[in-house]
Amino acid sequence: MGIAEAEEALFERWSEGRNSFVKDGVVDAQAFGAASPSVLFLLKEVNDPGPDGGGWDLREFLRDGARAATWNNVCRWLRGINNLPDDTPWAELANVTAADRLEALASVAAMNLKKSPGGHTTVVSSFWQAATEDASFLHEQLSLYSADLVICCGSVVSEAFDAFMKPESASEWKATTRGVEFLEYTSGKYVIAYSHPEARVSANLLYYDLVDAVRELRDAA
Repeated sequence: MGIAEAEEALFERWSEGRNSFVKDGVVDAQAFGAASPSVLFLLKEVNDPGPDGGGWDLREFLRDGARAATWNNVCRWLRGINNLPDDTPWAELANVTAADRLEALASVAAMNLKKSPGGHTTVVSSFWQAATEDASFLHEQLSLYSADLVICCGSVVSEAFDAFMKPESASEWKATTRGVEFLEYTSGKYVIAYSHPEARVSANLLYYDLVDAVRELRDAA
């Protein structure tokens, strides 16, 4: 069974009786399988408030190019990571087009830990309740991907990973020389505790901190 089929089988069980359930995961199975490194982004929830929110597929949204606010920074991160060990000048990264997003996002997996939507600001208690209730499903979904890099987008996401998804064989959390926390969740594959792409930090600072962390892990391998 391929990744896409495995996702659908999982979601069929997981979403039963949940009309607001938002599917997610691998955008393009072939591109994800060919990516080196393969990258999984862990996020909190989609932003789709209101009584009729949810019931759609994040994978389709990403296949259509997503939106600039969150995903331009993700595209920059991917470009820098994929260009290592070379440095990518910021001038080549600053402007991100819809076509850039279409190309870059095809190779990723994106997984929300809360499958029902929320608003612009996450209600933390609701997030933790959902992650707690769905812990076994989340662990199962994570295991589908065996991603080389798992990037936790926000502190609450890395805390939830630690609480519900971290394999027993994972290393302890460590820090790079610049203070970015990471662990080796299986041999040669890493989880990085990082900021959300929409964090109120200059895009160039968000970019270089993450790419430098990946560079350090790569050089140490």
